Amino acid sequence: MDFNEVIERRGTDSLKWDYPHIVQKSQEEKDATRCALPMWVADMDFRSPEPVTKALLECAKEGLYGYTAKGTGFYGSLKSWLERRHGFQTDTSWFEYTPGVLPGIAAAIQSFTQPGDGVLVQVPVYYPFYRLIRNWDRKIVENPLLFGDEGWKMDFEDLERKAQDPNTKMMILCSPHNPVGRVWTREELTRLGEICIRNGVLVFSDEIHSDLIYEGHRHTPFASISEEFAQHSISAFSPSKTFNLAGFHTSMAVIPDSRMHMLFQMPLQRNRISAISTFGSVAFAAAYNEGEPYLAELMTHLTGNLDFLMDYLKREMPRVRMVRPQGTYLAWMDFRDCGIPPEQVDKFILTQAKVFLDYGSWFGKGGVGFGRMNFACPRPLLEQGLTQIKQALDTL
Repeated sequence: MDFNEVIERRGTDSLKWDYPHIVQKSQEEKDATRCALPMWVADMDFRSPEPVTKALLECAKEGLYGYTAKGTGFYGSLKSWLERRHGFQTDTSWFEYTPGVLPGIAAAIQSFTQPGDGVLVQVPVYYPFYRLIRNWDRKIVENPLLFGDEGWKMDFEDLERKAQDPNTKMMILCSPHNPVGRVWTREELTRLGEICIRNGVLVFSDEIHSDLIYEGHRHTPFASISEEFAQHSISAFSPSKTFNLAGFHTSMAVIPDSRMHMLFQMPLQRNRISAISTFGSVAFAAAYNEGEPYLAELMTHLTGNLDFLMDYLKREMPRVRMVRPQGTYLAWMDFRDCGIPPEQVDKFILTQAKVFLDYGSWFGKGGVGFGRMNFACPRPLLEQGLTQIKQALDTL
């Protein structure tokens, strides 16, 4: 793979490149977004692995695109991947297809909470979590992450207090964390799990970025820690971030407890969203069965991009602070010392630098004054984005 090849994506109905303006509210920001370099949504500007493309072409040649069953090959590819990559021994009877991780979280909210119940999130966090909780009339319970000299860490004392509330019934764990890039240690996850189990709080562990881990760190699947953790949790996995397959809307929930699994299935079946895409299943299996060489090359490129990014900030924009992420391809950049009122950072980077980052304010408490940059792109685009931001900041 040539990960530095700049592929023209405009005109392909790409959400990232052609329709970023749909997430904006004001006309000024809609117009600015159309002209900006898109470095926002977690969508890589790289082609997917060649084995995936080959498998899809073979499927397309058959010319038969009827209903597809969730067969042993589909389930077996994830089972084998989790064992090889993460040492997580699973059983395919635990697996339940969902058309994306977010629909899986929505199914869990419907199945295991009631209107008015509290759902814990560790803020700042991936902003669609807020919408899901509000959409089903549940209460957002914030457990803010702590930020200090050693980077981002969990506030376990606050978590314990919030979990003790009898109305708090569920926690959405982001592991690795999006946007701060922490890869939680086994010890941190164990302490979190013990708090939640002790207080009857179900853990939904979103592990969609679990394959994108940098050297020196290791992802621990939450359910792999102990049998008790497995029986009190739901975990979500997908090849969409790892292999740039988000457009197939294919993911898997792992639910070891049979009763929980049955309850989880009910909203999926009621809403008729349990049927799998033919091409999605082909891409899913090919990625997990044959994608490891691609992932190794990808991580080499992402590590190089991250090195470039950190060095550029140090040399050219020292007032922009950033803790080096341990996982994901997302940079959580702190612009609060750049001479811009924190509440104006989002608009300044968009309109003056002409770079569209995910707004820090979207990520909730603690996000104002930050921006989330997607650096999964060819190096020339990364350098272009950073240069435009520097030039804008230099005018202050």
